[in-house]
Amino acid sequence: DDDDDDDDDEEEEAEPQLKYQRLGGGVTHKVQSDHAYCLQCHPRFLVLGMKSGTVYVLDPHGDIIKQYRPHRNAVNDISIDLNGDHVATCSHDGRVVIRDIFKDVQTVHNFRNQDLLSIELHPQYGAQQMFVTGGRGQQLLLRSIGFFRSDNKVLHSGEGPIYCIAWKGELIAWANDRGVKIYDISDHKPIAHI
Repeated sequence: DDDDDDDDDEEEEAEPQLKYQRLGGGVTHKVQSDHAYCLQCHPRFLVLGMKSGTVYVLDPHGDIIKQYRPHRNAVNDISIDLNGDHVATCSHDGRVVIRDIFKDVQTVHNFRNQDLLSIELHPQYGAQQMFVTGGRGQQLLLRSIGFFRSDNKVLHSGEGPIYCIAWKGELIAWANDRGVKIYDISDHKPIAHI
């Protein structure tokens, strides 16, 4: 019966609980009439993408700062540059929309016949106007924006849809049906496959 004493002495570990608070403000009413599809956080604000193609820029309490509708279809992904000056969105409509949220100026990039699932801005997008996108077309595309033209470069293709992308420093990581890959933008070559 010594085993019984050991069991009694052990304290039951309390199950961890997630503490949260619902967003207040105007966003509560908006999500009742539309479905939230994606959310991206920045230290100064939140960006919420909706099924209707509408984007809401919110303060941390859920109050709507800005609202715009860059897409006809659901917003699939959102990217914010490090400074929080630019917000990029993509959708099944084959469009990437990049908005300077303080100047309310946006640029539209059409990728015809592309069902886009993911977007990632260069971390310093204001100085280095580049972004990466991908989707069901099974291509990871890098677009560099110049004064008179844009250049596209296929960084990877043929291994299934590109589900998500992350860009930190000189490294771009993405996930597809075969795993996670990492590309070094300065050396122009893939460096890892997980």
